Amino acid sequence: MTGRGAEPDVVTYNSLMDGYCLTRQVLEARKILDLSYSYNTLISSSCQAGRPWTAQQHFMNICASGHTPAAITYSTLLDGFCKHRVFDGALTLFEEIKMEEDGCRPDGHNYNLIIQIFLLHKDLSTTTKPIHEMVDRGLTVMMFNKSKYVQGTYVGI
Repeated sequence: MTGRGAEPDVVTYNSLMDGYCLTRQVLEARKILDLSYSYNTLISSSCQAGRPWTAQQHFMNICASGHTPAAITYSTLLDGFCKHRVFDGALTLFEEIKMEEDGCRPDGHNYNLIIQIFLLHKDLSTTTKPIHEMVDRGLTVMMFNKSKYVQGTYVGI
Protein backbone atom coordinates (compact mmCIF):
# COMPACT_ATOMS: atom_id res chain seq x y z
CA MET A 1 0.00 0.00 0.00
CA THR A 2 2.71 2.45 0.96
CA GLY A 3 4.69 1.34 -2.10
CA ARG A 4 1.93 2.83 -4.25
CA GLY A 5 1.91 6.15 -2.43
CA ALA A 6 -1.13 5.52 -0.20
CA GLU A 7 -0.67 5.88 3.53
CA PRO A 8 -2.76 3.64 5.81
CA ASP A 9 -5.10 5.36 8.25
CA VAL A 10 -6.86 4.27 11.45
CA VAL A 11 -9.63 2.56 9.46
CA THR A 12 -7.05 0.55 7.52
CA TYR A 13 -5.24 -0.52 10.68
CA ASN A 14 -8.48 -1.41 12.47
CA SER A 15 -9.70 -3.45 9.50
CA LEU A 16 -6.44 -5.41 9.38
CA MET A 17 -6.44 -5.96 13.13
CA ASP A 18 -10.07 -7.08 13.07
CA GLY A 19 -9.31 -9.56 10.29
CA TYR A 20 -6.34 -10.99 12.17
CA CYS A 21 -8.36 -11.27 15.39
CA LEU A 22 -11.24 -12.99 13.59
CA THR A 23 -8.80 -15.59 12.28
CA ARG A 24 -7.20 -15.95 15.73
CA GLN A 25 -3.91 -14.40 14.62
CA VAL A 26 -3.66 -12.12 17.64
CA LEU A 27 0.14 -11.85 17.44
CA GLU A 28 -0.14 -10.42 13.93
CA ALA A 29 -2.83 -8.02 15.16
CA ARG A 30 -0.52 -6.98 17.99
CA LYS A 31 2.20 -6.04 15.47
CA ILE A 32 -0.24 -3.72 13.74
CA LEU A 33 -1.36 -2.36 17.09
CA ASP A 34 2.18 -1.26 17.81
CA LEU A 35 2.07 0.73 14.59
CA SER A 36 -1.38 2.27 14.99
CA TYR A 37 -2.04 2.68 18.73
CA SER A 38 -5.59 1.53 18.08
CA TYR A 39 -6.59 -0.78 20.91
CA ASN A 40 -10.38 -0.90 20.53
CA THR A 41 -10.31 -3.88 18.18
CA LEU A 42 -8.13 -5.91 20.55
CA ILE A 43 -10.27 -4.93 23.54
CA SER A 44 -13.44 -5.96 21.73
CA SER A 45 -11.93 -9.23 20.46
CA SER A 46 -10.59 -10.12 23.92
CA CYS A 47 -14.02 -9.56 25.46
CA GLN A 48 -15.72 -11.62 22.76
CA ALA A 49 -13.21 -14.42 23.36
CA GLY A 50 -14.14 -14.49 27.05
CA ARG A 51 -10.96 -12.77 28.21
CA PRO A 52 -12.09 -9.49 29.79
CA TRP A 53 -8.93 -9.32 31.95
CA THR A 54 -6.81 -9.34 28.79
CA ALA A 55 -9.04 -6.58 27.45
CA GLN A 56 -8.48 -4.62 30.66
CA GLN A 57 -4.72 -4.98 30.20
CA HIS A 58 -5.03 -3.47 26.71
CA PHE A 59 -7.07 -0.66 28.28
CA MET A 60 -4.36 -0.04 30.88
CA ASN A 61 -1.77 0.04 28.08
CA ILE A 62 -3.70 2.92 26.50
CA CYS A 63 -3.53 4.84 29.77
CA ALA A 64 0.14 3.98 30.37
CA SER A 65 1.10 5.22 26.91
CA GLY A 66 -0.33 8.64 27.71
CA HIS A 67 -3.38 8.32 25.48
CA THR A 68 -6.93 9.02 26.66
CA PRO A 69 -9.42 6.19 26.16
CA ALA A 70 -12.52 7.10 24.17
CA ALA A 71 -16.06 6.60 25.48
CA ILE A 72 -16.49 3.62 23.14
CA THR A 73 -13.41 2.02 24.72
CA TYR A 74 -15.03 2.28 28.15
CA SER A 75 -18.32 0.95 26.78
CA THR A 76 -16.64 -2.03 25.12
CA LEU A 77 -14.79 -3.01 28.28
CA LEU A 78 -17.81 -2.45 30.55
CA ASP A 79 -19.91 -4.58 28.20
CA GLY A 80 -17.28 -7.34 28.26
CA PHE A 81 -17.17 -7.32 32.05
CA CYS A 82 -20.97 -7.38 32.21
CA LYS A 83 -21.35 -10.29 29.77
CA HIS A 84 -18.78 -12.35 31.63
CA ARG A 85 -20.07 -11.32 35.07
CA VAL A 86 -16.79 -9.77 36.17
CA PHE A 87 -18.40 -7.38 38.62
CA ASP A 88 -15.27 -6.15 40.37
CA GLY A 89 -13.58 -5.22 37.11
CA ALA A 90 -16.60 -3.28 35.91
CA LEU A 91 -17.00 -1.41 39.17
CA THR A 92 -13.31 -0.53 39.26
CA LEU A 93 -13.46 0.75 35.70
CA PHE A 94 -16.58 2.81 36.33
CA GLU A 95 -15.76 4.19 39.77
CA GLU A 96 -12.02 4.19 40.39
CA ILE A 97 -10.67 5.05 36.96
CA LYS A 98 -13.33 7.75 36.70
CA MET A 99 -14.25 8.24 33.08
CA GLU A 100 -14.88 11.93 33.54
CA GLU A 101 -11.32 12.56 34.68
CA ASP A 102 -10.28 11.13 31.31
CA GLY A 103 -12.61 13.56 29.55
CA CYS A 104 -15.24 10.90 28.81
CA ARG A 105 -18.62 11.67 30.25
CA PRO A 106 -20.54 8.43 30.88
CA ASP A 107 -23.47 8.08 28.50
CA GLY A 108 -26.75 6.22 28.93
CA HIS A 109 -25.22 3.00 27.63
CA ASN A 110 -22.40 3.13 30.22
CA TYR A 111 -24.84 3.78 33.05
CA ASN A 112 -27.27 1.09 31.93
CA LEU A 113 -24.43 -1.45 31.78
CA ILE A 114 -23.28 -0.63 35.31
CA ILE A 115 -26.87 -0.79 36.57
CA GLN A 116 -27.23 -4.24 34.99
CA ILE A 117 -24.07 -5.34 36.78
CA PHE A 118 -25.40 -4.12 40.13
CA LEU A 119 -28.71 -5.88 39.49
CA LEU A 120 -26.98 -9.12 38.47
CA HIS A 121 -24.87 -8.83 41.60
CA LYS A 122 -28.12 -8.26 43.56
CA ASP A 123 -26.81 -5.03 45.03
CA LEU A 124 -29.89 -2.82 45.11
CA SER A 125 -28.51 -0.25 47.54
CA THR A 126 -25.62 0.58 45.20
CA THR A 127 -27.90 0.59 42.15
CA THR A 128 -29.68 3.76 43.24
CA LYS A 129 -26.58 5.96 42.83
CA PRO A 130 -26.14 5.51 39.05
CA ILE A 131 -29.91 5.70 38.55
CA HIS A 132 -30.03 9.09 40.30
CA GLU A 133 -26.97 10.28 38.36
CA MET A 134 -28.68 9.31 35.10
CA VAL A 135 -31.86 11.17 36.00
CA ASP A 136 -29.84 14.23 37.08
CA ARG A 137 -28.08 14.23 33.70
CA GLY A 138 -31.29 13.78 31.73
CA LEU A 139 -30.42 10.26 30.59
CA THR A 140 -32.96 7.45 30.23
CA VAL A 141 -32.83 4.30 32.32
CA MET A 142 -33.62 1.23 30.20
CA MET A 143 -37.04 -0.28 30.88
CA PHE A 144 -35.43 -3.65 31.64
CA ASN A 145 -33.34 -2.05 34.38
CA LYS A 146 -36.34 -0.18 35.78
CA SER A 147 -38.47 -3.30 36.01
CA LYS A 148 -35.64 -5.39 37.53
CA TYR A 149 -34.97 -2.65 40.08
CA VAL A 150 -38.65 -2.42 41.05
CA GLN A 151 -38.87 -6.22 41.17
CA GLY A 152 -35.84 -6.36 43.45
CA THR A 153 -37.06 -3.54 45.66
CA TYR A 154 -40.57 -4.81 46.23
CA VAL A 155 -40.33 -8.55 45.68
CA GLY A 156 -36.69 -9.30 46.36
CA ILE A 157 -34.41 -10.57 43.65
